[in-house]
Amino acid sequence: MLFQAEDREMQANTKPRVGQGQVQPARPAESLLAAIGWKGLFLVVWRATPPVVRLIALPYGLCVYRALLASCSDPQSLRTLHVQQYQSSRIFKLFRPRYHKVDEVLRSLLPDAPWAPTL
Repeated sequence: MLFQAEDREMQANTKPRVGQGQVQPARPAESLLAAIGWKGLFLVVWRATPPVVRLIALPYGLCVYRALLASCSDPQSLRTLHVQQYQSSRIFKLFRPRYHKVDEVLRSLLPDAPWAPTL
């Protein structure tokens, strides 16, 4: 009990307060997964996976691309992660969604994104 009260006092004294000259930390960019949601994730994986292996590869693609899309905020960082995954996994080489199609679907789902092309 005594230690809990001391911890609360320390936390109250160390919290940054707005308007006292302290710099606010930058907000992290929203991940692609948060921007497109679960339906968008399914759509990306479904459309970008080759039809020959689509039904077999769908669960694997959803698992892998959920992690990839959650950890990046633009297609360039997604491409980097896609290449790293391609180089490190044989299963990914077989069942992966094709990146150029992933990029097309993302651009169609998020037309107002700062990295999307302007017409």
